[in-house]
Amino acid sequence: MHLDATAVWARETIARCADVARRAVSAYYGKPRSAKRLHRARRDLARLSTALEDMGTLAKPDPAFVEEIHALRRRAGKVRDCDVLLRRVKAYRAAARGAERDQLSSVRRRLRARRKKARRKLRRLIRTGSSILKKAAPPPAAAPVATPIDAVRTVLRRHLADCTERQSAFESDDDEALHAFRLSCKRLHYVIERSSPDLPGLGPLAELLSKLTDALGIAHDCIALRESARACSAPLVAVRAQHDRDVHVRLARRLWHRGRALRDLAFAHGGAERRFALTP
Repeated sequence: MHLDATAVWARETIARCADVARRAVSAYYGKPRSAKRLHRARRDLARLSTALEDMGTLAKPDPAFVEEIHALRRRAGKVRDCDVLLRRVKAYRAAARGAERDQLSSVRRRLRARRKKARRKLRRLIRTGSSILKKAAPPPAAAPVATPIDAVRTVLRRHLADCTERQSAFESDDDEALHAFRLSCKRLHYVIERSSPDLPGLGPLAELLSKLTDALGIAHDCIALRESARACSAPLVAVRAQHDRDVHVRLARRLWHRGRALRDLAFAHGGAERRFALTP
């Protein structure tokens, strides 16, 4: 089957992302209690997932492989969420006293049980159903394929527009909308990382997106901790988590508005017209 240059580029890009993810998942499987290895595996699976979404139409990957990556990412995310929440509980307990400390202990027991179950399911999925651990055969030697810059710009422009449409989440203060906005920003960040050799000058925007998604990630973790606290009848913990959530949402809002000039630069790189201008 003959493939044009753009399809070959898409397949090669996905193959590189898949190889990185394979190494990260293999490293985690060998040391499943390592939070650092889990974080790396989850991050690289997210990058691969974004590449599959962006270039799937061109590369036409096996649907079973795409679904497998999504399943691995979801399972890894459940374990990672428990790790992050347990670290926050530990930090809270360091300064807590009396009833709040007792409530934190109750939340900790619940999260530890949830993490144990999530780890077991993730390892089972990797062991029994994952083909990502099988190293793919190297492709036949061929001349390097030039990056189709128009395709890169199209992907960049689409993700920028998606972030623009979702920025209203800051005004509604809706937790689900904020989480969707954060995921949109993370996908844009991955696209910039992947395209940096072809679209130079976007490093500052990538750095800003990293800080913004970190802040919204902490806010999301606080929301999850708040819900766990409520399920454990731990109102003092829920109030503290809500406060920290609000602090980090305000930080993310300031970062987003501060980065308007950088986003305009990215639109220029993507070939977008000024009708995509963002609200201050």
